[in-house]
Amino acid sequence: MAALCFAVAGLRHGLDVLRGGWLPYHFAPLSINAFWTSLVLWDAVAAALLWRWPRLGLPFGVGVMLVDVGVNGWLAGQQGIVGQLGVWTLVAQAAFLGLLVGLWAASPHALTTKKSPRAEAGAGNEG
Repeated sequence: MAALCFAVAGLRHGLDVLRGGWLPYHFAPLSINAFWTSLVLWDAVAAALLWRWPRLGLPFGVGVMLVDVGVNGWLAGQQGIVGQLGVWTLVAQAAFLGLLVGLWAASPHALTTKKSPRAEAGAGNEG
């Protein structure tokens, strides 16, 4: 599901580029316009990683969404462009970030330290 969400988001940014040309978000400062345009790539990478290698995809996706939600929230607060983005877009992005963090935390390999096979076999234990 998360891979599909990133794929759809990447396609959405791709359509914006097709319709508006490179850096299509003219209402935003250049740095943010460039960031949003780059999401064509980053969303696609996140989708591919989540689909093929979820253990890599979850932290990568969390990173992408942390930056995206942070940028969008900051810009909405600084420039009052919630109308451009839509308040529900911000809410949905934050909820998706929460979902990703929850999935990552709940994954079997999250936040665990795996002992080496040698340590599991008791090598190096002093009687």
